[in-house]
Amino acid sequence: MLLEEWRLQSSVFGGRRFAFFPALVFVLSLGFSVAALRFSTLTGAALADGMNFLSVFLGLGAGAAALSSSDALENVLGPTNFLVYSSRTLPLSRRRLFAYFVISDLLYYTALFLVPLGAGLAAAGGLEPRLLLMPVFFGAGAVVSSVFAVSSLRSPATPVSYGTTGRTIEDVSLVSLGRAAGGILKPVFSMGVIAGLFVGLTSYFPVAQVFLRNPSLSFSALAGVTSLSVYNWLNRFDDPEDYAYLPVSRSQLVEAKQNAYLLVAGPLTLVFLLPFLAVSRPSSWILSLVTAASTITLTAGAASLITGLKPNSRLYDSAVFLKYLGLNSLFVVPLLALSVFYTPQLLVVVVGLSGVTAAAGVLAARRARQ
Repeated sequence: MLLEEWRLQSSVFGGRRFAFFPALVFVLSLGFSVAALRFSTLTGAALADGMNFLSVFLGLGAGAAALSSSDALENVLGPTNFLVYSSRTLPLSRRRLFAYFVISDLLYYTALFLVPLGAGLAAAGGLEPRLLLMPVFFGAGAVVSSVFAVSSLRSPATPVSYGTTGRTIEDVSLVSLGRAAGGILKPVFSMGVIAGLFVGLTSYFPVAQVFLRNPSLSFSALAGVTSLSVYNWLNRFDDPEDYAYLPVSRSQLVEAKQNAYLLVAGPLTLVFLLPFLAVSRPSSWILSLVTAASTITLTAGAASLITGLKPNSRLYDSAVFLKYLGLNSLFVVPLLALSVFYTPQLLVVVVGLSGVTAAAGVLAARRARQ
């Protein structure tokens, strides 16, 4: 099972690049820990508790990914099978296989994530005894997600009728997202994590509290970054090759994914933006909505242009990720800076930059469809 996990992931991301992934995790953990201990009100103990909390979510993700919930197994991996399913064809105990699976995942992801994360914090501020509980929390999360994944595999799929006149590809993407385990809660949770990170940074990092001068405008500038997960989820349950037998061009498919993203990301962003609007000046409400719409449009274009229809794998390529990050930052960083120093005199500047951002998103979206 350890070899199986390595072969699966190294074949997707490349053996050498994937082998260096723990080093990247260590560098990121070290950098964040040093910054937190020096420039925030967080203590080493609080960071250790945060690592344990993060371990639970890593376990939830690892368990579901390795077992593969029904939507991923059927729509993404196709006929691929795993050793954990050997009880279907071989005289092996399901309980024994499941126990081996949990143990192998615990060992694999401990080396991949937990050790680099803990080592980064330990190198920055010394070893916290509670860091030793990270494998325990990870294992608990993996068991819980595995149980739910197995349950989803046993549940019969609900048939969906697309009507006699057929549905657009946008509708197919939305229906696939709704039918998946967790449904719309998946992008809601993903966006919620990033929104929570924004609140955490502004709460515990004094230097980041400048964004609270106009919180709705600051968060609206990050709306596109927050909603990227929506584009990832909409491309999670099918593959471009699935449409090869239909009279649908790649341009139409890309456009459909862009439209589906806007249909989901727009309302979700508004929901997460409402609490920030509530604590902001009414005079900035419309401006915040305009800024959020522009960054969402930018993400629709940038994500489809740079990652195409496979963002879930291509964003793990460091070169691709840096291209996306650079294009996004080119517009988002100035908008964030303006949110800090915003005054009514800068209204025209913010509106103009939002317009340029939206125009760049539209041009990128058109280029992606070519």
